[in-house]
Amino acid sequence: MTMLKRVLIVVAAVAVVFATAATTLDFSLARTTTNETGGGGVASAQNPGARRVCPSNRVFLHVEDREGLGGVLAWELRLRLQETCGFTVTLLNNAPGPDDFPLVLAGVRKDEGFWTPFYARRTVTALMKFSSHTSEFALDEKAGVDAGGAGPPGIVPVVVAANSTIESASTGMISLPAHRKAVFGDAVRRFAETLKRTIEAAEINAEQGAAP
Repeated sequence: MTMLKRVLIVVAAVAVVFATAATTLDFSLARTTTNETGGGGVASAQNPGARRVCPSNRVFLHVEDREGLGGVLAWELRLRLQETCGFTVTLLNNAPGPDDFPLVLAGVRKDEGFWTPFYARRTVTALMKFSSHTSEFALDEKAGVDAGGAGPPGIVPVVVAANSTIESASTGMISLPAHRKAVFGDAVRRFAETLKRTIEAAEINAEQGAAP
């Protein structure tokens, strides 16, 4: 075997190892910028005698399609709901049932772009919505936010929605898992922080409304 052939074999082996690592491991030495636009909103309503938005810390999470970016969105949402809001999250494999609330619905409706280990660009539309008192709602980019009726006994009706179009670009060495996480990071964090603030405000209002 000539020296050239040996060098080519080594180069090919290194390329295979690098390609495998870049598509499976979570690492980034890249500069990433993201720009988020969109809408959403919050709403709450009074429910006589109710003091809590979530009587327990358990919430259900359903993501429309957990393949590809949908799976990344599910994972990032689950972590943020646990860390920011203190929830115990039950991930639903099937469509939510009538008793699966409080509920967070989420989905990816647009995914355009590409990834290479040295440059990546993606535009994604992510929809996220929380309801404290019902599982009978759907994701809609144009829908308004309405807390609806009084809800079940003991539960303060609260709805929080976010419709985010995210443009992300990364320059430098970045793996595919790291690129996908970077797309959703800020949007998911803001949704969880808004949800926490809205729940806290709704419970304070419920307590004040019940004061003699």
